[in-house]
Amino acid sequence: MPFYLFSLPPELITRILLHARIQDVIRCLQVNTSLRDLISNTLILQYSIDAHFAGAQVLNGTDIDILTDTTLAERVSHLKERETAWRILRPDFRERINVPHTASGIYDLSGGIYFLGEAISHDSMLHRMQTIGLRYLRLPDKMFEESKWESIQVEQPIVDIGLSVYEHDLIAVITTSKESSVDITFTQISTSKPHPLAKQPKIRCHQIAPDSGRLAISIEIVGKYLALILTFPNAGVDVVDRFFVYEWMEGKLVIVSAVSVYTSLVFLSPKVLVVASTHPPASLDIWDLELACSVRSLLLPTLQPHMEYRSISARGEPNPYLSHSRDTSFQPKVFYDPQESIVVFNVHIQISNGLSWRSALVVVHRRALLEAGSRAVGAEKVVRYAEWGQKTTRWIPASELSTRWITTSAGQRMAVIHDTRGFGTADRSGAEGIRIYDFNPFHVR
Repeated sequence: MPFYLFSLPPELITRILLHARIQDVIRCLQVNTSLRDLISNTLILQYSIDAHFAGAQVLNGTDIDILTDTTLAERVSHLKERETAWRILRPDFRERINVPHTASGIYDLSGGIYFLGEAISHDSMLHRMQTIGLRYLRLPDKMFEESKWESIQVEQPIVDIGLSVYEHDLIAVITTSKESSVDITFTQISTSKPHPLAKQPKIRCHQIAPDSGRLAISIEIVGKYLALILTFPNAGVDVVDRFFVYEWMEGKLVIVSAVSVYTSLVFLSPKVLVVASTHPPASLDIWDLELACSVRSLLLPTLQPHMEYRSISARGEPNPYLSHSRDTSFQPKVFYDPQESIVVFNVHIQISNGLSWRSALVVVHRRALLEAGSRAVGAEKVVRYAEWGQKTTRWIPASELSTRWITTSAGQRMAVIHDTRGFGTADRSGAEGIRIYDFNPFHVR
């Protein structure tokens, strides 16, 4: 007896389609009118298609049991409204929020939560403000929604923070002690208490050598791993930078490397890192955390003899994840797919005279980096830029862009401020406001 797909109940066909690749679901729209009508009139399938084109997280077969039609309708509407607002760069509302404390230079934005350091000023203006605590604020979703600052207090001066809001409800606070040690404290954001998954709520990471100068940090947390780079830009040749990877729940150090070439890092997957290196030849090194070693080195373009790469900072939002936090207040209606999102590298190039600089924003999709770093076993470890980067990266001159902000991308979009005033000037005549770059391949014509 021949089998006909439409002999099955519509609910079962829907479940089958939810387990199919979204590209195949889109092709099914062209099969016949019956299948087209089923897909077009099923909210969860329609949302998945819209999410695919927007670069958002696509729903799967398990979601149909936990989402009501009302919730799905809200998601469809919210996604369309969000995409329209981004396309015309028109926010739904503007809200002015007071900052009740003295803000320091430490801040971050992730998961709809804005974190801002709390500072105490030194008597001397020659000293930098010291960060003694953290305040955070859940950004409002609508006009006149009450926003309340919450606080996280620590016992030592704070030098930086790492976040895993969606996945673990976690903030890792990096502090320094009077004994010149670098410590990491794991705190649950929603309770401001020691994180329940961390067997060691506080671990000692590094002992700072005398005369090391300013400490700069790059930190990311995904799954069971915390990756950290400590650099000392103003130190002498005897002070060596450090690269660490911890299994943070166990408090276990799995990778430590004394190198003076790494400047920043980004997770490509829960088990793979890309680490930016300025050591000639400059590269993006792919680390397999399960193997605890670098497996590929993706070379950056060769510069002219009188130029050299001096620093590379990197960020990509959102991060990959293995699971979501149990705190549902952190779960957005629309979550951009980490694998489809972009990674932004802020590259600074020094001219040989030491007085001139060039800067550029290098944009590449996370998926492209992961594919370039996951070549077959036995392939060349060092990959020339022409082989991996010419078709996958976009270089944007940044001399007239304000590049000092940390979080400038969300999904496949990047926001920049075009500013011809120069850093630190009071004249506002050169400011041209916000520009949005959209790297979604479905939006580029």
